[in-house]
Amino acid sequence: MAKKYDKIWTRTNEHLPSIIQGLDVQSTDYIIAVCGSGDQGLAILERAKRVLLVDNRPEQIEFMKTISACIKKGDYNRFLGARKGSSESYSSDGYWSSLNYFTPRRFNLLKTKMNNLEIRLGNIIKMARSEKGFNKLYLSNALNHKPLDSDIPMALKTVSDNTPKNGLVYLADSVIAHAPLWGLVKDEILTSKITDPYWSAVVLRKED
Repeated sequence: MAKKYDKIWTRTNEHLPSIIQGLDVQSTDYIIAVCGSGDQGLAILERAKRVLLVDNRPEQIEFMKTISACIKKGDYNRFLGARKGSSESYSSDGYWSSLNYFTPRRFNLLKTKMNNLEIRLGNIIKMARSEKGFNKLYLSNALNHKPLDSDIPMALKTVSDNTPKNGLVYLADSVIAHAPLWGLVKDEILTSKITDPYWSAVVLRKED
């Protein structure tokens, strides 16, 4: 039973194809991503060179480790079963279902890439400040949750200061209308590729 939260996320309610299109994921990318259910990071890992998943909730980290173990063992049925969730989990499918996104083909591809996935407990903004070599950040709606929501402008400044030139930042829930961007600019082309039916996502690019 989770101590800090009543429930955990066992699958995302974000539109995974939009994340891939918005971040323009390439085979050379090193991407730091919010962990959550792990769905987003796994979808990114399909195409990226390396992915670091970060979450400040220990229960989400433990869930992702369970999912990771299923993939490494090739246990597709257990992988699906864990993601279906229970009364102790969140697994909203009201507007788009990620449950069947990971087909056997995708699952088998992920199995070959698990050495390129790292999972860490921590604050993703602080992780972006200390981690070297990444070129893209997937933040989901992290800026709207504690502790980051207490100072969104400073969180964005930290992101900008540590994102390389032409690096990308994906925000599932746009907060840019009310905060300075500190050298980040909205990438209109990549943002236009996002077709998420629920989230008002935006892609930011670090200026040259």
